Amino acid sequence: MRRIREGNAAGSNYFHAGLHTQIIHVPDYGATGRIRRFVTSPLFSEIQLDLSWKRGPLEESNFFSRVVYLGYIHQNINNNGRGYSLMLGLGSAFSMYKKKEGTTNLPCTFKGRDLSALDLEKPRDFGDKLSAVHIAGPVLDWTRIRAGYKARLVLDGYLDFGMVNALAFNRYSRSCDISGVKTPLLVNGYYYGFGVTTSSRLNIDIGNFGVEGYLRFQSYGSIDGRDRFQDDVTDDFHLSDSMRVWRIGAVYRIPECPLSLLAGYEGIIRKGIIKNIRESRRELRGFLGLSFVY
Repeated sequence: MRRIREGNAAGSNYFHAGLHTQIIHVPDYGATGRIRRFVTSPLFSEIQLDLSWKRGPLEESNFFSRVVYLGYIHQNINNNGRGYSLMLGLGSAFSMYKKKEGTTNLPCTFKGRDLSALDLEKPRDFGDKLSAVHIAGPVLDWTRIRAGYKARLVLDGYLDFGMVNALAFNRYSRSCDISGVKTPLLVNGYYYGFGVTTSSRLNIDIGNFGVEGYLRFQSYGSIDGRDRFQDDVTDDFHLSDSMRVWRIGAVYRIPECPLSLLAGYEGIIRKGIIKNIRESRRELRGFLGLSFVY
């Protein structure tokens, strides 16, 4: 169960379901002994899928996948199970974030810009969305192990290519002429852009209890002057958008049972800029749940 509050509005309850997998592909990871070697095969991979809905269509969907496809591992764990493991690698990833569809649904065509079919007199109401290829970047994965205690820190950063919803465009369309803007922006509310993503995650486990802290920042700027129908783009302004996500959580693993109890709190800050128009959205989310660990 997840409760979401946007801005100063009252919060609403949503059902939430997710699938998270992580695989460390180094066979002797966490084993007793010393390791120092460069690995040219994948070190680590993960997939995450999260869905939230209230009634009817999904309110929000999130998908993330990542692979660290080569790197260096340095590990030293003694016979008492105390030590550390450090992996430094090069990785890439893909992510997709999508809110519920807005009321604007226009025909998507690659044959031309038929302005008569695009209802230019109506302000736009596009739902938020962001899809990004995290092309490549460094990944640090550090684990510290003690008796009954384990801490894991993962840091990464990527250069991105994305299809980014222009958060400020709905507001911009209420007062400005939009007939000459970029084609994907005019028809679907997004633009193609380059950007960066950085994230950090810290997990601490003590016995059956665990806590997590997570931070992510994404920032994008539009690619200008490269529209499929560039001759028809008479107002090729630059766009920029960003997203910040933070999360704290706790887990209790039920002894001798594959089930765990979860609780957490999350914040999302979304911003967009078009010319002198700035738009922002803030969400706070609390959640309680049950997970099955396999």
